[in-house]
Amino acid sequence: MKKLLNKVLVSAMAIGVLAGCAGEEDTIIMAPLPVVQSEFTSGESWSTSIGDGVGHFFSNLSPEYAYGKVFIASVKVL
Repeated sequence: MKKLLNKVLVSAMAIGVLAGCAGEEDTIIMAPLPVVQSEFTSGESWSTSIGDGVGHFFSNLSPEYAYGKVFIASVKVL
C-alpha cells in the first residue's frame, strides 16, 4: 500500500510541475535578422600534393591555417 501511495504522490507531483510549465507565456522576443549584402568570389591561389593517402584507412586529418602558415599532417602506414 505504501508503494502505491508513493507512486501516486510522485505522479501527482510530476503532473503538477508539467502543468506549471505549460502556463508560461513566451517572454523572449527575437530581434529581426539584419540584411547582409556581402558577396565574394572564391578562387584557388595555389595547390600542392601532400601524399598518396592511406589506402582503406580513414583519417580525419585536415589542413589548418595558423600564424600565417598552412600546417598539414599525414599518416604513414607501415
